This record gives sequence, structure tokens and C-alpha cells, in this order.
Amino acid sequence: MSKKIKVLIVQGYAFQKGGVITFLEYLLNYLDKSKFTPVLLFLSEGELIDKFREKGVIVKVIHSGRLRNIIKLVITIFKIVILIKKEKIQVVFSNCTREYLYSGLACLFIGRPATFFWHGNAPGNLWARIFTLPPARVVFVGSKYTRRNLFNHLIPNTKLIYYGVELPLSKNPADKFPSMSKLRDKLGLPLNVPIITYVALFMKWKGQEYLIRAVPKILNVFPSTKFLLVGDAPFPQHKPYASFLKQLVKGMQLEENIIFTGYREDMLDIMKASDIIVYVSTSPEPYATVTLHALSVGKPLIATDIGGRREVIEDGKNGILIPTKNHDAIAEACIKLLRDPVLREKIGKCGREKIERYFKAERMVKEIGEVWTNLVNQ
Repeated sequence: MSKKIKVLIVQGYAFQKGGVITFLEYLLNYLDKSKFTPVLLFLSEGELIDKFREKGVIVKVIHSGRLRNIIKLVITIFKIVILIKKEKIQVVFSNCTREYLYSGLACLFIGRPATFFWHGNAPGNLWARIFTLPPARVVFVGSKYTRRNLFNHLIPNTKLIYYGVELPLSKNPADKFPSMSKLRDKLGLPLNVPIITYVALFMKWKGQEYLIRAVPKILNVFPSTKFLLVGDAPFPQHKPYASFLKQLVKGMQLEENIIFTGYREDMLDIMKASDIIVYVSTSPEPYATVTLHALSVGKPLIATDIGGRREVIEDGKNGILIPTKNHDAIAEACIKLLRDPVLREKIGKCGREKIERYFKAERMVKEIGEVWTNLVNQ
């Protein structure tokens, strides 16, 4: 029996939320433990440390501090080098570009293969260019769109691996989820009320404001509709946008119809309790994990037609694609779906089938593991 490969997985913030952390959870849940021994390194304190330790993951912590502190940067890289030697790490993976600046330089000094996943919007900004200057053996990307738009120095070493998600439903949806009445009871909403949900962190480019501006037009046709904004501001710099959204709702006198739920661990339950999922980001990205989650629960998705979204969504078949920053288009698409329950079910079913065929978390993690194995065996 071959010896297991020891991989260091570097994650910056131990208090982060959103798709990057969901990806990390899938990576650690589905990684073949008969072939790999993962060591998770956080570069800050936070609640995720205990969360992963409780799952049996080996967790280490090195306080990196702020990037502008050059002395701390050098010390952090030195500590990562020591950790790699001590733990006999054979391959290193960074779960984003900021983390890669530390681990990539550490791997350069110690001669270990460095890999990272480009989760961010393409083509990226100046900081992303700086973070990714250390040579990487493999850069994982989640879409063809991202690969086409990466910095030139990264493109030769890219490996396309489509994101994947867990399938929360079996062939019979009732096997996994509570009844619709129980789901609605948990939200304090009746069965006969249409629910439109937006799940995303409160960041300006996520575009929640455009759904809010679409609400009056939808209420003119379906006055009892409730809108759920699921999420919160991930970092202090995003709190002004969260405040702006709440003030916008108040100023438009929509408090009775728009509900801010905060960050919820039961995101999939909320999606399943909804009639329509909306994701109308304004900045190009691979396609967003939340879009896969929406499809996985069999709900019709309305999304902006940007980035790599067409690699997942076939317009009119397993979702509806609309222009960016267009609240009228959002309203029209929502009204169309609310008027036609058969169409909602048809689109939701096609979306679910797409996830089952191409976008499972197990497949994603297996492909990443195969790359690591090849790097170590070269």
C-alpha cells in the first residue's frame, strides 16, 4: 500500500463566510483520507478553527497580521517553511490568492509544489497580480471564463476544475428535506405566500440593491410576495453597503415585504422553501457556488448573464439569464415565473439534473486530488 500524501491547505481568515469556506468544507469532507492526510493552516484566529478541529481535521494557526507589515510577512513565511518541514508536507494548496502570497513564497524557498485555487473575479486587480507572482505548479480555475482572463503569467499552469456542491436531495426530495409547511413555519411565513430569495454576502458587486428596486413592480402583480435577503457583511469595509441596503428598503417603505435574515447555516432549507432564487451580481465571476446550490435544490434561478455563468446555465432551460444592473429585467423574470408554476418546476428539475451530472462536490475534490498525486509522483 502506497504512503499517504501529506497536503498543507492554507486558509487566511478563520472567521470568513461564503463560497470560499463552503469550498474548503467540501475539500476536507470529500478528500480521500486513504490517500491524503490534510493539514489545515489558518493565518488568523476565528471560530472556524474549533469547527474544523471538532471534525477531526489537523489544524494549525500562524498569525500573519496585515500584509503591509513586511517584517510580519517575512516571519509568517519563515514559520510556514518550518511547518512544512516539521509536518513533512509534500504539496501545498492555498484556498485563494492572498493566502498564496505566503505559501507560494514558502514553497519557493523549500522546494515544494505550490498550488492554489483562483476563486476571485477575473481578470483580477493589482493586488491579485502581486499575490500570484510566486511561481505556482498548478493554478486551479473554476470556469473557462476565468482561465481566458487570468494574468498571462498564470495561464500556462492552469487546470480547469468545475466547482461542485453536495446534493441535498435524493431522487425523492422528501427524503432529505422537511415538508414545505415545516420549512415555511421555520421562517414564520405561510404556504400561500410567494417567496423570492437572494443568498449572498453583502458586498456592493453582489447587486442586492437591484432586486430591492425590482420589488415594487413585482408587488404590483403579486402583492403578498416576500423577499428574503440571506447574508451579512463579511468584513468591516462591507458594512456601509449593508447599511445602505437597509436604508434603501426603509426609504422605499418595503419593510413588510423584504426580510433581512442575516447569515444562515440552513441556507439550503431557505432555498427549498422559496419559489424563486435570484443572484444578480454585477461583476464577472466564474459563476458563484450559490448558483449551483440553487440548482441543486431544484429551484428556478434568475441570474445575471456575466462571467462564466453560461457554462452552467442554459437560458430558459435550467435558469433565466438577464442583463446586469437592470431591476426591470429582474421584475419581469420574477413575474413570469410566479405566473407559471409548471415552468418553475420544469426549470428547477432541469437545474437539478445538471448538478447531478456535472457539478458534484465528490467529482471536484477527486480531480484536485489527482493533480496533487501527479505532482508528488513526478
